Amino acid sequence: MVRGPRIGGAGPGQQPGRPVSGMYAVKAGDTLQRIARSVYGDPNRWRDIFEANVESFAGPDMLYPGQLIRIPTRSRPEPAARPDLPGSPDREAKAARFVATARRFVGQPFRWGGGHGARAHEHPGPVDCSGLIAQAARMAGLKLEGSAAELQRLGRGVPMSDLRAGDLVFQGSPALDVAISLGWGRVLHASRKAGKVVEADLGEVASFDNARRVV
Repeated sequence: MVRGPRIGGAGPGQQPGRPVSGMYAVKAGDTLQRIARSVYGDPNRWRDIFEANVESFAGPDMLYPGQLIRIPTRSRPEPAARPDLPGSPDREAKAARFVATARRFVGQPFRWGGGHGARAHEHPGPVDCSGLIAQAARMAGLKLEGSAAELQRLGRGVPMSDLRAGDLVFQGSPALDVAISLGWGRVLHASRKAGKVVEADLGEVASFDNARRVV
């Protein structure tokens, strides 16, 4: 969602940019996306690195030259199972359960990495935009894991004029932001600007311009 800043200088006694026994020494100009591209060949896997170092990061921007970070070797999250046909009773029931669970997060604080990995909880807690989807889905018995860009590859595309409750709406492609459609022009969004999870009219919280049906 957020690209880390370009940073200057070099840490003393380190060889920036070179892996050391599963570790990586941050070099000047690095971002999480740039490091993910270097070690995995895929910049969208930046969240794998973020989750492996979540206890030492205050946010995705917190990098400095010479900093040693862990590089996980686990594979990317598997895509969710193919959703039921739109309009089927089973699909509608899953979507309703997902939305009802997600609404329990209203008012929870926005927190980078919240809802993912070590920061996921069995009950509503602080989340970021994709963490809201991941944790609400998990609590509802579904699997919708990954960053906004990774979630954008799940399910099938639907027109913004045909949104249903439970659809995911995105800003940009690759997505920089994601929210849950509640139907009737409303969305549920972990908003960095508001600092919490809010319900709002579509367009009030971000410029969402594409959607996927994943439930």
